[in-house]
This record gives sequence, structure tokens and C-alpha cells, in this order.
Amino acid sequence: MDDANRAQASNNREAKDRIRAKMADAVSADNRALNPALGKKLGARNPPCVTDEISNRELRDLKAKGQLLRPVVFIGKEGLSAALIKSLDEALGHHELVKVKFADFKEEKKLLTPQLAEKVSAQVVMRVGNVAVFFRRKPVPPAKSPG
Repeated sequence: MDDANRAQASNNREAKDRIRAKMADAVSADNRALNPALGKKLGARNPPCVTDEISNRELRDLKAKGQLLRPVVFIGKEGLSAALIKSLDEALGHHELVKVKFADFKEEKKLLTPQLAEKVSAQVVMRVGNVAVFFRRKPVPPAKSPG
């Protein structure tokens, strides 16, 4: 490796380290900050899907379905940004089962996956390689009274 390539690699590592430090600060700050997309504090929501346990049979079925899915959300150089959390939250609202691909921050995927699940009030179904599958049950709409 020549000196120019070493300098470029060093600059890339330093940039990623700065972003990781920002993400670590943002993770704790985001839990206190207001999420404008949802109008609520992040982590403050407690839909029924988080408290409901997934049975082993259902988990097995979700894993099988998750393997057939294509990634809907990609985690890039921005990491766990507000836009990423908003898009994952919307995707879970539409689909219940969503596959996420780590295009960047592959070394931190073990730490970021549970944090991401907590932020969107979802459960991690599986994490294989650079892909994670999240599940959040759609809330049952209240029955309308005849009238």
C-alpha cells in the first residue's frame, strides 16, 4: 500500500470514528429529544406488540418469511439518523415484517440492531450477516359502534 492509499484509509477511519461518536451521543439524546415525525418522544411508545411475546412457532414462521424478503431499509454512512428511524417506523407500519441491510457500520451491527429495535418499538426476529429482520405487530383497530 503506498502512502496516498494509507492516508486515504486513515481519513476514512477517522471520518467513521467521528460519525460513530456522534451516533453514540445521538442515541442517548434521541431518547430525550422530540421526534417530529411521530410527535412523541422516541422510546416512549409502548404498542401491544412489544409486550406480547412471540411464540416459538410464530418466530420460526417469521424467520422463514424474513429470508424471502428483500431489504427495504439500508443503513448507510449516516448511521441511526432520524430519517432512518422514521423510514423504518413507516415500513413497519405498512408491512409488520421488515428486512434491514447494513451497507455501512457492519462492525457495529450487533450493537445497533437492538438499539434500532428499541427506537421503533419492534422485535428483532433474526440477524444474519449484514441483514436484520424486525417485526412489529400492527395494532388492532378499535371496533366501530353502529350508529
